[in-house]
Amino acid sequence: MVYNPEIYVSLLINFTTRVGGKDCNNDCVTIKALNVVDYKPVNIYMLGYDCNRFVGLSESDKDELSCGICLNIFREPVVTQCCRQTFCTQCIRDWLKNNKECPFDRTPLTATELHKPPR
Repeated sequence: MVYNPEIYVSLLINFTTRVGGKDCNNDCVTIKALNVVDYKPVNIYMLGYDCNRFVGLSESDKDELSCGICLNIFREPVVTQCCRQTFCTQCIRDWLKNNKECPFDRTPLTATELHKPPR
């Protein structure tokens, strides 16, 4: 994993802005000092693609191509064996770290039961 402090600073500032707006007051998260030594590398990944990136995509197509966990367009889709639902790979793997069942039909599910969708 590549360690890039600028990514962490950008993520923290973005988080601060989303929580409290650009002109934060005492009610929001503030960053007083950033020390690169305090940073620990984390696995940064993106969830599905934002639906707004796809011009002219109908609502029914968005529904058909959206992950049931992140609600965005699939990124690296996988299909469950139990109910044939499709999810982003990272979304369902994160789900399965804390749950042992399918988020759609609640039947038992493991990562080995995930497969690439048919072409």
